[in-house]
Amino acid sequence: MQRLAAPITRRLGTSRSLWRAAWSGDEDRFRKRFDAVESEKRKHVLEVDPTSGWTALHFAAVYGRTDMLAEMLDECPDLVEHPNRAGWQPLHYAAGFGRPDVIDMLLERGASLQCTNDVSDPYRGWTPLHRAFRWWLD
Repeated sequence: MQRLAAPITRRLGTSRSLWRAAWSGDEDRFRKRFDAVESEKRKHVLEVDPTSGWTALHFAAVYGRTDMLAEMLDECPDLVEHPNRAGWQPLHYAAGFGRPDVIDMLLERGASLQCTNDVSDPYRGWTPLHRAFRWWLD
């Protein structure tokens, strides 16, 4: 588990809790923390770790937390294609971890099947389909 950046967790106090709730599926914790944050600050809370670029949205996509995902996207729709530092968007993770319900939700909310990893690494240019094939073949 990567450490969260201190300035964000100190400033907002709920980032770590939202990240953990999305990771663990603890909807009560998620609801309590998410509702406690003022609407205009919610996007910053969802942007959990500036080091890795992972958001609570990425974790919700990986673990198939559709209820949490829907609420986060209702509040911050522009995060639907938010890449982490490695260049992977939530749709890449949903495809790679075999989450068809999450894939459908992300596509309905504006994610593109044509999205690519634009970070200069061995997987540059990969789409969610590439990610799905790679992870399932491994």
